Amino acid sequence: MIKKLVKSILVGMILLLSSQSTYANEVSKLNNHEISLKLNDKTAVVNGQAVTLPAAPILLNNTTMVPLRMIGDSLEAETKWDDSTRTITILLAKQAIYLTVDQTIATVNGTSVKLDQPATIINETAMVPLRFISENLNQTVTFDSSTQMITIKNKKIEVQPLGPKKLDNPTVDNLTLSIGKPDRYIYQYDGPSIRSKQESISSFVADRNNNIFMIDFKNDRPALSQYYISSYNQENGSSKKLQHVVNIDEKFNIEYKDKTGIVQNLKYFDLAPKQLFYDEQHDKVYLLANVDKKDITTVIYEVLPNVQMLTYHLDCVMDEESDFFATLNEKQFYYSNTLQERVYSFEIGKERDTTGVLSSSLKQQLVSTVKESAIYVLDTVNRTISKLDTKGSLQEVAKVNLKQINGAASRDGFFYVADEQGFYKLSTDGAIENYVKLNELAYKHGLYDPAKKMYEKMVPGVAGYMEYSEGNMSQGGEKEPSSLSLGNSIDFTVDSKGNIVIYDTTNRMIRRINLYHTKND
Repeated sequence: MIKKLVKSILVGMILLLSSQSTYANEVSKLNNHEISLKLNDKTAVVNGQAVTLPAAPILLNNTTMVPLRMIGDSLEAETKWDDSTRTITILLAKQAIYLTVDQTIATVNGTSVKLDQPATIINETAMVPLRFISENLNQTVTFDSSTQMITIKNKKIEVQPLGPKKLDNPTVDNLTLSIGKPDRYIYQYDGPSIRSKQESISSFVADRNNNIFMIDFKNDRPALSQYYISSYNQENGSSKKLQHVVNIDEKFNIEYKDKTGIVQNLKYFDLAPKQLFYDEQHDKVYLLANVDKKDITTVIYEVLPNVQMLTYHLDCVMDEESDFFATLNEKQFYYSNTLQERVYSFEIGKERDTTGVLSSSLKQQLVSTVKESAIYVLDTVNRTISKLDTKGSLQEVAKVNLKQINGAASRDGFFYVADEQGFYKLSTDGAIENYVKLNELAYKHGLYDPAKKMYEKMVPGVAGYMEYSEGNMSQGGEKEPSSLSLGNSIDFTVDSKGNIVIYDTTNRMIRRINLYHTKND
């Protein structure tokens, strides 16, 4: 019954949008926009001509909502509706706006924006937030509370650079003290040597609030689990100590059914976190964890803002650090298993489905990004870009013309990759932009304190500093980390400004390559 009702609503909405074509033809001929509306009144005036709207403007959570086609066609914008994802697209000149019904995160020119009131469907009509749409299409909106009248006019557009300004000379900041210790090799007389992991941080992701999240491991912690999800905040974080934001503890305990259907218990100390993923659209962090048990191999969790188990694998071994994970709507999730050469989808609380096959002569290393309500996947080994189709299969759309890729990240619908010389920005059609070369970098001296916006001298005796050789010190007694080098398996992320945050394994420090700044910097 519910499925039939939802289907009838969507069909009705599509028919309603189609019936508005006459209205669209009227307003599409108008060039100078001046629109007058009144709350709870279906009559609007567009450039002096009266037009009847399919629905009256209303106030919803103190936000004026208007019919999608009305605002789009009145401003001569192209509007699209994707029934499968319930996504609205509005295009005008160089502006591109994407909204999903009942989702509070929209995208404007590739940047995620939080809405006070999301787009919604009321009486089979798609309603969108008027001020958000209008102002992002370079219009001004005024409201007369005494008459309840709303006026939309053209805004004078001044030629100015969009977004943050790129630095002429990129610099490198030292963000943290030495973190982690190199792996230790234990030699055995009766067999091969064993590599013992002592301390490490890995799998960096950056959210929209200047936080850098990472998996933080230390083998001598007194707790049963030696893992945390830690963070460094670029506005006010401590350069001497990472903040532990999520403890791997009892919150991660789950029950699961083994292959015989018997309910089993998984304890948090059997988990080995492997990979973090950041969902830009919904501001959430997810974790893929390996499990040290015979009958269950992998568990996928949401870890921020809340901890909850999403799904698990019983018998399919995974290389979690090589796989992608993505969602468009927080309901349907997709991820890969490069060892089994499969793509899976699942909904929370339901069994996973195999939706696609990964076919390649070489072992794949995958990174995903979301652009225009579609999931794209970069294979850094085979240097290809694929798009996830509606059935959950990957279809190759582009080749990447680079000889080698040593690391990759994604942000706002783009991929960022590195080789030994520097970093590149890739669009989903395979176009390559030189992002920054190592030989262009100027290195700042000292340890950056984001709260004070100052550089602290890195000298012996400062609490928290690890010992270092005299060969690493300047004449003034300061520690001088060596220049960045980009070998294999580079661990980095790109923050919301477009700067690169990287774990420098040589100096065991988190460092930032500054390419952009804003007016407040």
